[in-house]
Amino acid sequence: MKNKFIFLFLVLASLLQARFYLGVDGGYSTQNTPIYQTKGKGIEFHGIPTNDLGDTIRNGARGYSLGLVLGTESFFGEYFGLRWGLNIGYSSTQSTQDKQKKITYKNLLVGLNADMIVNVVSIEDFSFGFFGGAEIDYQYLTSLGNPKTHIIGFSGRGGVTSLLFDHHRIEVFAKIPFMDISAKYALDDQNAVAYNSQQITFGLGYKFIF
Repeated sequence: MKNKFIFLFLVLASLLQARFYLGVDGGYSTQNTPIYQTKGKGIEFHGIPTNDLGDTIRNGARGYSLGLVLGTESFFGEYFGLRWGLNIGYSSTQSTQDKQKKITYKNLLVGLNADMIVNVVSIEDFSFGFFGGAEIDYQYLTSLGNPKTHIIGFSGRGGVTSLLFDHHRIEVFAKIPFMDISAKYALDDQNAVAYNSQQITFGLGYKFIF
């Protein structure tokens, strides 16, 4: 109960002194071929082993991602901050395993995220530090036809961040999935919640802090 009150206090305090931000990000992304759950019942959760992540980076479909980001950030003093955000984006990756039959995955993406920011340097109009957090993502693969393929998963986020002149935040980040969700699928279904195809992304971001 005590932990719940601490969490609620931090959320309320964050909202009271929040600064709105709007920005863009882009990066290099990789993903695997979607897998459809044809056995079991209902919804299943799938953890993503470390060796699968390595295989995705080495052998997955490769391409780019672009996105619009908006949300709020709040600092408690000069060195500790919290932020909440919404990502809306698009990505395109292409399989390189079969050179005779390349498959292109075009994704529409929406994500909700929360990060903690810790500054190690804070001098007047300049700060530099690290951030880390988590994100829940929804992806719709527009290029696969039927069944309409949806992907829902959870990722860890982290990187370095710098705020210049109190308004310009520049970041280098990585987004690594650790769990995704699937739902029972039959051949005559029109929609499928697939797994195994959540994206790994390394990128750059810019945010204007109002």
